[in-house]
Amino acid sequence: MRTNGKRVYTSSEAGRNTLVQVPTLVLSAQGWAELREMAEAAAGEVTVFGVVDAVDGELRVGELMIPNQTCSSAGTVVEAQDLADFLDEMLAKGVALDRLRLWAHSHADMSVFWSETDVQAITTAFAQADWVVALVINRRGEARASLRLNRPIVAWFDDIPVQVRLPHALRERIAGEIALRVRRADEVARYAGGGG
Repeated sequence: MRTNGKRVYTSSEAGRNTLVQVPTLVLSAQGWAELREMAEAAAGEVTVFGVVDAVDGELRVGELMIPNQTCSSAGTVVEAQDLADFLDEMLAKGVALDRLRLWAHSHADMSVFWSETDVQAITTAFAQADWVVALVINRRGEARASLRLNRPIVAWFDDIPVQVRLPHALRERIAGEIALRVRRADEVARYAGGGG
């Protein structure tokens, strides 16, 4: 079901209907390009962690970071010591660990889906967080995201919308150029005396 262009989930309990509006995962154009390049450059799959802030009903992705890991064409493993070292490094850089809420990984040349290993990682490795966002991409530029809530209730919202957003100034410049230089076909016909 969609309402106002946003995906919502409905449920009925004892005659009551409940709507839950699912937030959109928003990446900057640079963040999306970084993820795509990471997926392309890795010999196989690659794991990436990221900072996420919940703002105005959106999940906005900030800095992306690659931990030490071992990868193959069908998987990636971040060993416990590598994860501990990564978290120490983040603390030293001043990154608040409670903002590390994105687990992204590539499926190289495969389709985007949640493998059993992915589901296990999402449900167990991030159990201490109130919520976490998982994102899987591939080299073709396909993406799939989910939002996992751990508290105050456990819930999983799969296939949440993903949006790549250009900087505001660039969007305004493009909109101005379009308004200045592009006319609709019916307007051109009217000016040329062709009617409308």
